[in-house]
Amino acid sequence: ENNSLNVAGSVWMRVLVGSQPLDSLAFELYQASPGVSGGLLIDSVVVNGHRSPGIHRAGPDATAALAVTAPANALADARIYYHGTVPSGNSAAIGNGLSTSRLARYGNTTFSYNVTWSLSEPFSAYEWFPCKQVLTDKADSSDVWVTTSLPNKVGSNGVLARTVTLPNNKVRYEWKSRHPIDYYLISVAVAPYVEYVNYAHPAGGPTVPIINYVYDQPTLNFYQTEMDRTPGFIENYSALCGLYPFADEKYGHSMAPFGGGMEHQTMTTQDGFGFTLTAHELFHQWFGDNVTCASWEDIWLNEGFASYGEYLSLQALNTPASARAWMDDAHGRAQNSTGSIYVADTANVNRIFSTALSYKKGAAVIHMLRYLLNDDTKFFRALRTYQSQFRGSTARTDDLQRVFEAEAGWPLGYFFQQWFRGRGYPTFNGRWNQGGGSFV
Repeated sequence: ENNSLNVAGSVWMRVLVGSQPLDSLAFELYQASPGVSGGLLIDSVVVNGHRSPGIHRAGPDATAALAVTAPANALADARIYYHGTVPSGNSAAIGNGLSTSRLARYGNTTFSYNVTWSLSEPFSAYEWFPCKQVLTDKADSSDVWVTTSLPNKVGSNGVLARTVTLPNNKVRYEWKSRHPIDYYLISVAVAPYVEYVNYAHPAGGPTVPIINYVYDQPTLNFYQTEMDRTPGFIENYSALCGLYPFADEKYGHSMAPFGGGMEHQTMTTQDGFGFTLTAHELFHQWFGDNVTCASWEDIWLNEGFASYGEYLSLQALNTPASARAWMDDAHGRAQNSTGSIYVADTANVNRIFSTALSYKKGAAVIHMLRYLLNDDTKFFRALRTYQSQFRGSTARTDDLQRVFEAEAGWPLGYFFQQWFRGRGYPTFNGRWNQGGGSFV
């Protein structure tokens, strides 16, 4: 519901068994610590039609014994039934795996409004559904079916295949996506939203519907001008980096009051609509969603590029002065930090999402790569190659390096060693003398 952290449901996974037969199924699901109320309880696990005879839980880790061993090199059908109350310990990048609020806002206006939303990045998906939190093992497709009370709407990934009216004033929203997706990009947002649709027309591709779920009509009135920038952003990014990766489904936004944005695949969750916020979250659909970092060590491949998308949008759709000011600010923030873009401590959420390093310095280094090539044709061709080569998959910094080396025509190991793994930035001291009208 839009006013509760209670969840009940099931997850259906079709898993490919490896070269050895499978005698147990391992997954993650939140379990409250001893003495703490709430938590998510596992009602049953059914694999290939047989209920598990026993489930072992150790913190978030759950292992269900299989009643019948699943054969090697075959698909296994696993269904996990669960219910309970999700935590609210601010474990995600912003908030929790699932959050709920009784207040919303637009501009400086705060008002009573119930909304529940997910934000699983980097590893909080297990707080609201059973899953396997491994970046390099994307699901090849996803369905998200959510039952709630009318007049709530449910925003999620992919295409809204249908809504089903149920007894007792309930409704089920059935969203389907047929693109690969990482665990932390699966999303829900539940509220009595007002729907607003606009459209992008990227060159060489289909018309892309942009489904916007906003709080109410006054919120729509306040943000509509900014929301109407989104089609231009999609069209510009498509021209630069290749067609919007999910053009056959949709793009969209669901509003939630959490202070920022989250690039849920095909339907970003945002607290409002500003130029750079909307541009940033949208560019993630290419850098972060279509191609996802294969390790949180390489989060700059998501956040540095999404930040550079802000700069590209300002260049194309705002003014040169605004783009210059943005880059000056990025350089200033990067220079105020002595750290490395490379994330050594991937258990530290604050470090993963360091504004100065993962976002601003990451964007500044991408800008340096652009000028290192000194040829925008080569630079944007490299971005399109990266998108096509790793489409629907994951990549590391070494993969990006190889793509840029192919365009540059020379090794770039020195560059990435300095700017990706190196700390800080160089400081140069210069001296000059003048004799009359000449420098000496």
